Amino acid sequence: MTRLPGVARRAVVWLVVLMGYWCMGAPRGYSEHRVTDEELATRFHRSHSMMEAQLERLRGILDAFLLGDLKGIQRDADEIAQEMLAIGRSFPPDPGAEAEQWKAMADIVKQAQLLQKAARAGQYQRAYQHYTALTSHCMACHQARRASLEGS
Repeated sequence: MTRLPGVARRAVVWLVVLMGYWCMGAPRGYSEHRVTDEELATRFHRSHSMMEAQLERLRGILDAFLLGDLKGIQRDADEIAQEMLAIGRSFPPDPGAEAEQWKAMADIVKQAQLLQKAARAGQYQRAYQHYTALTSHCMACHQARRASLEGS
């Protein structure tokens, strides 16, 4: 049996792929409907704006730590603790989600509450420890969520 030259082989492979596409239809998940930026903004605005607000609060807390502003830390820690609890209720992980997502979200809420408690008590060092733990858990939660989306 003789082998086809490289160009002919590639042509045969593409022909098989095109015939498979023609016989089986479009790939799964394909839609004729184009998703616009406006549609994405409508669907994800609420979660995106909540995460943007949390990012601003985390930056505010860091700035307050750098400036030694305990009142600023207390104010932002109170807000972030309340909002993280609300986010956990409003955007729970999907029912079939991995345990890592559930644990990460619970850890975020716990650290936000511990940060709030330490800031209210005026425990600057302990509040900073909970702040760093909170940001670490935020990253872990986002990584777990991205990993689950990549796997699906």
